[in-house]
Amino acid sequence: MVETNIRIVNPGPNLHLITRLVGLTGQDISSDLKEKACRALGRKGLASVPCSEDILVAGTKPIKPISISEDDWRVDIHDKGEKKLLRFANSDEVPMLAQLLERCFLIEIGKRTDLWTLDTPRIFYEPTPFKKVDNVAAYRRYEISGIPIEGVGIGLVVDVSTAFFTVLTVADFFEGEKQGIRRFENLSYRQQGQKATLLYDIGQNKIKCYFEEFSNITCADTSTFRVKGKDYSSLYEYYQQERPSLNVNPSDPVAKVSFPGPGIDRPVLVAANRLYPRVTNNAVPPQLKQVDKISPADRRAQIKKFWENLGDCPLGSGRPLIAKSFWKPQEQRVLMKAPTLEFAKDKRLSVQSSTPKAYRNYYHERFRLLDQVGCLEVPPTVCRKIHIRMPDTIDETIAKQFAEDLIAYLCRWTNKKITFNLDLYQNVDDALARLRQEFGYGIVVFIFQDEDPATYFNVSYELKEWRVKRVTSESLVNHFRELSRNKRNWHSFIAMNALDVLQQMDCVPWRLATPLHYDAQLAIDVGRDKRYFALSLLISRSELMQPSFRLNTLVKIKPDAKHETINEVVLKDAILELFQQVKRNSFDPLQSILILRDGRQYGRELESVMSATRELIKDDLLKEDVRIATVDFHKRSVKRIRMWFRTQQGQTSNVREGTACIIGPKTVVLANTGVATLSQGTAALVMLVAHQANVNISDIVQDVHSATQLNWSNPRIAQRLPIELKRTDEELTKRSDQEIRRMR
Repeated sequence: MVETNIRIVNPGPNLHLITRLVGLTGQDISSDLKEKACRALGRKGLASVPCSEDILVAGTKPIKPISISEDDWRVDIHDKGEKKLLRFANSDEVPMLAQLLERCFLIEIGKRTDLWTLDTPRIFYEPTPFKKVDNVAAYRRYEISGIPIEGVGIGLVVDVSTAFFTVLTVADFFEGEKQGIRRFENLSYRQQGQKATLLYDIGQNKIKCYFEEFSNITCADTSTFRVKGKDYSSLYEYYQQERPSLNVNPSDPVAKVSFPGPGIDRPVLVAANRLYPRVTNNAVPPQLKQVDKISPADRRAQIKKFWENLGDCPLGSGRPLIAKSFWKPQEQRVLMKAPTLEFAKDKRLSVQSSTPKAYRNYYHERFRLLDQVGCLEVPPTVCRKIHIRMPDTIDETIAKQFAEDLIAYLCRWTNKKITFNLDLYQNVDDALARLRQEFGYGIVVFIFQDEDPATYFNVSYELKEWRVKRVTSESLVNHFRELSRNKRNWHSFIAMNALDVLQQMDCVPWRLATPLHYDAQLAIDVGRDKRYFALSLLISRSELMQPSFRLNTLVKIKPDAKHETINEVVLKDAILELFQQVKRNSFDPLQSILILRDGRQYGRELESVMSATRELIKDDLLKEDVRIATVDFHKRSVKRIRMWFRTQQGQTSNVREGTACIIGPKTVVLANTGVATLSQGTAALVMLVAHQANVNISDIVQDVHSATQLNWSNPRIAQRLPIELKRTDEELTKRSDQEIRRMR
């Protein structure tokens, strides 16, 4: 049976909670001020949420007057002497009820445990690391959320994950040799163009901040500065007066940092020996690489222990109790269906049963069929020459073996004569320049030395017009060394690279055999640095329609890089441009389209989509009565919901690929990966939230999961994202690499 990391607040759908109405007096009471008032009450152990009448506080006891203020405003909080009953049965009150119970839970966790928080009150860290390697410490952390579940009640979600921090402080890294600074940059992954995230330890509390620069002065040598209306002669004096327990010395070094959020609009100086860099997962020592992969059984056990440590009444004395077991959704809430796939020569592949073994075979057979019958579609103008560039430090035998084996796969899959142009280079910049000058553009497999991570971005930046597959020389040489004793690993390595090149050639290895509920899926995605956005259109419908299958991606500059929102005019024009790229000699209008916005719709984006739709109807690209569903696609469940499969004998494993859980009429969490192909960790769910109330959420989930089966990069492994969102991800990452290189 499917089980979740959710526990339901009793008595489920009959839940109610008594609250007190609290008023605010002051100038311009905004929603932001209401939230600040709620945070002030939270620091006093009172859970509260904003409402139209001001603020609701959980409990029946009168609230003493409280005043909160900053430099330019003040708000007085006072009890209105009124009670209000929140009920789960009242749909209008459900969001407030879920948020209020979540905040009750957070307050009780803070009271009953020695866990600490960093950048959000919803994530708690264990006080000590569970493992240390090479001055990097691994901490367990717990993420908390409350969520309403239709017909069931309010659920409280607890998930466990891992965070890494250095044992050494910023001062330790910068006061030593240059190697210390370089290691700081590598551990914090600053070569990605991001500022290092730091933990600022101020005793009982920890604060997140970002590294700006290391200063050559000490705490006693800083100039006079002002904090919250008070002047201090130096940073040392500030610590002496405001935080004497930290034992900061006059000679302690200083670093300049910036803090997130409003209030501090410029970098400030702090003691560098109170700052601990956060380590990104891809920069941790090899011995820690797998500790964040928590199996379903271990995850379940750790979450269960977390609940047990809270004791009875986790929401507080006199409050509703929590179910002692994890929520198991009824079968009608769980969907499982894998689509049939179509290969060349009329070969088809489908799941024969619902067992993990059958699903595993379903994934493993894809590569065998591709290798046997070749690609389903190969463009008539497919690229016939692949350029391969390697450093001359690689033995010619290795270079030739790699090139010949790679091209052999491409020839077999495309049924075309593909040749290669191999060149061994001495200098990366010279190799890139020669490619541009001699060939202009094309497809290149570029092998580079991985000692300098900047080379990775340089290749992408210098070959903007090229389609590039990047490979590290270390990976190539290591696989070749195993060739004599393990040919399977070598051929698997070559095949994975060849599959990436195959997609660069615009080939279609296989497609979905039957039409989806929606003729097309349009993905809208914004890059991490917000400088670009990408659109990707997947058309997959009856073979009687033209085109029956097409995948196109478009990347555009986003004018406003400060916000996630895409300008409505720019977005509309990009949608129209993408459709014009897809339209060729013959185009039957689409009858339906599913629009997936990575994250959530912002600003006037939805109006922009509707405006573009009207234009596409005029251009006869969409039917006049086109059916449109718009969905927020969250690549990680925003509520940190997890699912696993629990047998009657008490064994715990991942769910099967395609398992979904309907949370509400418009909300679903979906596991696109699972027990058949996931060997480590627990399946990370995606969350879909539909905008329209009249859509069939089951149809949407099925279409999204079906699109993940176009896992052409790695056929044997389930893919988390539908192909159109995977393409936007890849293209935006490429543009981000180029932007980072341009700024260096």
